[in-house]
Amino acid sequence: MLRHLLPARSLCLALAALSLAAPVHVQAAAPQGAETPQYSDLDRFYAARPDPIWVGEKGLNGAGHALLALLEGAKRDGLDPADYLDADLKKALRAKLDKPEARKALDRRLSGAFVKFVQDSRTVPASMPVAIGDRWAYPGPPSTLEVMSALAADPMGYLRDLRWMHPIYRGLREEVTRTSDPAERRILLENMDRARLLPVNRPRYILVDAAAAELYVYEGNAPRASMRVIVGAPETETPMIASTIYWAALNPYWHVPGHITRDAIAKRVLAEGMKYFNGRGYQVVDEWSHDPKIIDPKTVDWKAVAEGRKEIKVRQKPGPGNGMGKVKFQFPNDLGIYLHDTPGKHLFDEVSRDLSNGCVRLEDADGLAKILFDGKVPDSDKPEDLVNLPTPVPVYLTYFTRFPGEGGVVRRADVYRRDQLRQAAGETRSANSAR
Repeated sequence: MLRHLLPARSLCLALAALSLAAPVHVQAAAPQGAETPQYSDLDRFYAARPDPIWVGEKGLNGAGHALLALLEGAKRDGLDPADYLDADLKKALRAKLDKPEARKALDRRLSGAFVKFVQDSRTVPASMPVAIGDRWAYPGPPSTLEVMSALAADPMGYLRDLRWMHPIYRGLREEVTRTSDPAERRILLENMDRARLLPVNRPRYILVDAAAAELYVYEGNAPRASMRVIVGAPETETPMIASTIYWAALNPYWHVPGHITRDAIAKRVLAEGMKYFNGRGYQVVDEWSHDPKIIDPKTVDWKAVAEGRKEIKVRQKPGPGNGMGKVKFQFPNDLGIYLHDTPGKHLFDEVSRDLSNGCVRLEDADGLAKILFDGKVPDSDKPEDLVNLPTPVPVYLTYFTRFPGEGGVVRRADVYRRDQLRQAAGETRSANSAR
């Protein structure tokens, strides 16, 4: 069932019925808002706000010292301090600041370093295998004006709370400052890289944590509800995806993966005949589409299917025994991954819920539908009835083997062995190497 949290705080497709949009692997995105060499966004900011942020008449002020500490400690973020505190900036920090022009010049330099740090912090490494099914879900790092406008409202608070990062990232970063174990540090940094994908202050989005087999509905930066889910088995992992749910499919068909058709259905048909096939609401179709041609199953060479010499497409009609249950939530990706209901509710009591072919089975699909439709879930008897959500909702499928909890960071089993992908020698992830 869907669990509402305190305010403070399968059977699944091998290929989708319709490929909605091809994902792309994350590349370090250019900051939003193009800048020209002649007049940059930082120039525009300082033209509107001439007063320094980091520098006073006697040198660095409190915010300036806090910024310097942040940049000097960039290794805590898996970044290289030299990318921000270069030789020219260090020289400027040692120079006399007896003239307003000198103070303004240093202030602008520090702002430039800070913007670069924030943008690098919000950039997912290109080496991390994340499929971006919808760019709206991951627009890339914030622009210079976005960073500086948010900073100017409360410089000390913005720095102290790392408000440009997701709370999960901030909790993991705190643990990095406490650990002295190099191996554990590398695992924490790997999980921090995954957290760079998550949005900050979005009104509503869904986070699926495959390592915990849990789904969270976030509003702003806080989870408001959660439920157990069933995710992919180690041999059929649930991938990391950033996309957007635009609609729900009510009374969905189940498009049976080819290996299940070959290894299970065909063999049962050979043993039990058409009674087995028709009694479970299966159909043979010519293509994965909303209106395919139905093929008479009696014309199929089921022995050839069972032996792998012939491939066919089989779907299951909506109904109580349908593997998709009553509703599925699709989102653009060409990996055939989505969220869906399931009749197998008993499996949610399992301690290890990595059991599916990659898609995410929902403990309480009705409860999630109620949230996504703002309490007004449409009713329909039509098969595969696609209904638009009132507001599109971003969805992030991720994987946290370390997760900040109330009593400290929770350690989870690395069932997909993804933590081992980080090179043992490379604690520091240079922003330049990620581009």
